[in-house]
Amino acid sequence: RLFRAIGFKAKAMWVSLAFVIPLVMALFFLWSAASEQVDFARSERDGLAYVRPTLKLLAAAQDRRHAAIHGDADLATRQDAVKTAFALVQAKQAEFGKAMGLEKSFEALQAAHDGVLAAPTGSNADQTFAAHSGYVEAILTLISSIADGSQLALDPELQTYHQMNMSVLRGPVLAENEARIRSLGTLVLAEGLKGRELSNARRDQFVNWLA
Repeated sequence: RLFRAIGFKAKAMWVSLAFVIPLVMALFFLWSAASEQVDFARSERDGLAYVRPTLKLLAAAQDRRHAAIHGDADLATRQDAVKTAFALVQAKQAEFGKAMGLEKSFEALQAAHDGVLAAPTGSNADQTFAAHSGYVEAILTLISSIADGSQLALDPELQTYHQMNMSVLRGPVLAENEARIRSLGTLVLAEGLKGRELSNARRDQFVNWLA
């Protein structure tokens, strides 16, 4: 009835509008999907920007632990290296931490950092090793939280997911197991030369790290 009551131009306009509406909707959905991909990629890049200095802190902490349990003279230098690396992590936390929901993980790392910085050596090598390893665990937990908060752990591309998994999640854990074997293994060998046998507790640790 409406079409009988209106002229040709009005009819053409309504027919054209009927075609335009679904085209506009399709364009909107395409734009939304593209925007989500852009936001996802931006979040992943932010995550990588945060992970890089955190991995440097991990390496500095492992070197400091090695120096601490062996009583090396360059422990103070290793302490300074950890301080410098931690300052870079602090800067990234201020930039990305709130958006990624990393407050809890970073607070735990901050507490461990302050504790080991104040007392880098314990009453014996095992206590020293445990304290420094706890600090490293806090770093690994933060790295895992960064992967979750930045959506790196949700990488939809199969090839890049495996690259991310090895470089961000699995790789640091494997590197830490190797670093523990190197540091404590060197200590065990040095003590063995002095006649001290390998304890059952240390043997169990080596079995776990090797696995």
